[in-house]
Amino acid sequence: MSPSSLYRIRRPMCAYAGVSIAFLLLLTAGGQPLWCQAPGGVEMAVVSPLADDIDAMFEAPSSEEGKQDVSGDDVLSSIVDQKNVSFSGSFKAIAGYTGGVMNFTGPEAWDSLVNAAVYSMSSALCLDARLDRTFQVFGKLKIDYPELEARVDELFCDYIFLESMFLRAGRQTITWGASHFFPYTNLPARLPDGFLGDGNNDDIDDEDSIALKMTVPFGLSGLTALVLARNGYFEDAEKPGFRELGYGGLLDLSFAGGEIVVGGFYQQELRSRGYISTKTTLWGIDLYAEVLGSASLEFASGGGLFWEGFGSRLIVMTEYLYNGETSDLKTAGSSLSLPQGHTYALRLGLRDFPFPKSKTGVEWKHNFSDRSGTVIPGITVDAFPHLALSLAVPLVYGPDTGYFVVENPDLRDRGLALVLLATLSGSF
Repeated sequence: MSPSSLYRIRRPMCAYAGVSIAFLLLLTAGGQPLWCQAPGGVEMAVVSPLADDIDAMFEAPSSEEGKQDVSGDDVLSSIVDQKNVSFSGSFKAIAGYTGGVMNFTGPEAWDSLVNAAVYSMSSALCLDARLDRTFQVFGKLKIDYPELEARVDELFCDYIFLESMFLRAGRQTITWGASHFFPYTNLPARLPDGFLGDGNNDDIDDEDSIALKMTVPFGLSGLTALVLARNGYFEDAEKPGFRELGYGGLLDLSFAGGEIVVGGFYQQELRSRGYISTKTTLWGIDLYAEVLGSASLEFASGGGLFWEGFGSRLIVMTEYLYNGETSDLKTAGSSLSLPQGHTYALRLGLRDFPFPKSKTGVEWKHNFSDRSGTVIPGITVDAFPHLALSLAVPLVYGPDTGYFVVENPDLRDRGLALVLLATLSGSF
């Protein structure tokens, strides 16, 4: 964590305003979305996770991505004597077409051609209220299509205790680890094998969680304690027990040349794990490395770099991971499990090439242990205000049992596809 960011409240980036409902009614006139009223031979109403992946693939990591969630949240810089209440939000809609084949090799490869419509839509409204110089509340209400069910995405408070301890309590986003590609050190997000929850209440999402985070800063460093309650941890989510909670801690040692973070997490259904992470910057290149160990004597390690050059027009991100773990490979909020064995990732991006206001790039991930991988070249052009057009060609290769084949994010498990997207977005 850089010294300048140690004491800064990280206000979650809010997305998507409530106008989505009116927009949705317009698009769904006649019974189904207008872009799905296509001739026969095209599957309707296909919402693909690839849409969001491609939409964000060629951007530089945000200020929060890969950042250790350690000191918190630099509450000192936000201390003011007067009350302050603000609302924010934004809206995002993605629509397009995708066509592809299950297998792109062999004489009958193109007989398996699958065409589909792609669409997704989401909106959210955020409230940020500072009651006084010691107490602040943040809430984020989100609605996604096609579910159209409002849910509380975040709801927490920040409290300064005796000017020396910072507390954040409630439903919050917790991110540990420095990796941009493989969140193996994000220990609070790990889910136990066979994670199913108690099954007593269908209205309760077993992955949902609330947490209490307590941070004591010292100099440019900090010590953080975490108590995490995830619904699926409990035999009965409405009657939680202390032994069913998750407990963690982080020690952040920041210095002029970088930072070292040591963390650990325990929950009775998970293997106990700890890790050490280090980050530094040399010649304008951000470098990081991490080592993780578990109580079962399994370990994982990896490292990578991030570099922007030529006036931030060129972005290079690369990472290597060896994962020797065999359990608890799922993480909350992701449908993909962590890869095992040796895995490499590379992302290259160019801004304003080959057109002004465009982003061109390619992402390659390869598992050396099973020889599977994925390649996604693509281009996005900001064609009009708030409207971007994207083209990508996702390709998945390897044996049927390979990690990237099994974990193919395409809903139809296609090996090769063409994706054309239009993204309409705005914020206030």
